[in-house]
Amino acid sequence: MELSRGIYLLRPKGAIYSLSDNNPKRTDKAINVNFRFVKFGKTEISFDKRKKDYEKIFGNNFVFEPVLYIKDLSKIKIIEKKIKKLFYKFLVVNPKTNKKLEWLKDIPLATIQRYLLKKFKKYQP
Repeated sequence: MELSRGIYLLRPKGAIYSLSDNNPKRTDKAINVNFRFVKFGKTEISFDKRKKDYEKIFGNNFVFEPVLYIKDLSKIKIIEKKIKKLFYKFLVVNPKTNKKLEWLKDIPLATIQRYLLKKFKKYQP
């Protein structure tokens, strides 16, 4: 079985995007992102399916990088929490809800990727 779930990084290219999932109930929680933002996220479905979800928002104007390949679903959630702690000072705060998000600002995707691969060697592809 091919292992295709775990932690990914995503960076929009260029323009500003409002992220509300086109859900009217979430418009008050939407934030605007551009190329200066990187999202780290977990996927319990395949990386390919998660990438297709983002194509609905960004079209082809984003970089999507699977970084850590994790078989155990419970470990995915644990590692996601560890990443949030590691990059806490870069986390974007939603000004409307005051909640820390999985979006990082002003730190290059490549820097995050190198750090995660070094820190979590066990889960490299």
